[in-house]
Amino acid sequence: MGGKFRLNMPLYDFASRLVEAQENKRQKIAKDFGIHSKKDAFHAIAVDDEYYVLFPSEYEIELYRGQNAYYEPSRPSLFRDQKTTETERFLERMRVEEFSNFIKTHPAVADLMKPIPELPLNKKLYIDAEGLAQHYQLKTELVDFTSDAFVAAFFCVTRYDAKEQRYIPIPHQVHPGVFYQYKMPFLEPREMTAPYFDRKLQAIGLQPFPRPGEQFAYSYRLGNNNLNNVPLVITNLFMHRKADSFKIYDMFEGGEKLFPYDPIIEKSSIIATTNQFSENAFFSAYRKYGRSLKKIKILKKQLKAQGVNLEQRPIQYFSDKEIADLTDRWNEQRKIFLPKIAFRMMYLN
Repeated sequence: MGGKFRLNMPLYDFASRLVEAQENKRQKIAKDFGIHSKKDAFHAIAVDDEYYVLFPSEYEIELYRGQNAYYEPSRPSLFRDQKTTETERFLERMRVEEFSNFIKTHPAVADLMKPIPELPLNKKLYIDAEGLAQHYQLKTELVDFTSDAFVAAFFCVTRYDAKEQRYIPIPHQVHPGVFYQYKMPFLEPREMTAPYFDRKLQAIGLQPFPRPGEQFAYSYRLGNNNLNNVPLVITNLFMHRKADSFKIYDMFEGGEKLFPYDPIIEKSSIIATTNQFSENAFFSAYRKYGRSLKKIKILKKQLKAQGVNLEQRPIQYFSDKEIADLTDRWNEQRKIFLPKIAFRMMYLN
């Protein structure tokens, strides 16, 4: 499984076929196994005694990633610049830990990280803070995927204009774009171990957060590796066509459907550039990644030389009013969110 190919049809037609195939598969499973879930539902699988993890409703996972150009190698943002120093990478990891601390103060996350009485077994939902950090433009060792072929196609046929802060369709480009397919069998509970179940994959498309939910977002832990060499990934090269670009661009209203207003992006933008960190974020990053680097005192000295300031108290990113507003909003969204979760009870060893 895997390999590199050139699409022999327009990208729009290719994505349409994938969407149709997934829908046919969903309907067949519903008929054969009596699983009558909506096509945009997530299955909450109990992975241990405490947490559910959300997965697609199909018994076979197929995810997609779109890029408007092919890169060799294709690495995650944390390792894209191979000249980055270990201290600089550690600083980016601190940002992720700061984001993780911040996201836990969001009322929706605080609620879902407690046992949920409305769901079977009274478990919590696992919140992948690092996956969310990647999705909100922080540098990580992850790459984004989606379970919606047309969402991936949107990123194939557009480029982001930082000045105008919006996506723009690409009518023509000499170099090919790439549409990745990530295929992995997901058939029987007893097979949900490596190599069938890839533990580097994590669902992050939780509806309480507008953008990941609209984009059916997932993350894959690539590390300092090349996506083009991952055995389960199929690389499809395509040539840009004006008709495809504008058709897919208009499908998502120029990106408005994929990027609705989301207060988290405003806060993550602050975290992406700040030099103010909590001591908690530093030590959390050090426990995970810093032990092999250097002693704490030396590392702190190097960070200070880069203008980093560590604070004893947690940094508050939401005001009291924002928390109150988000709480009211989540109390309404919760009524819509929970019914979207379907169940297929199984445990992973």
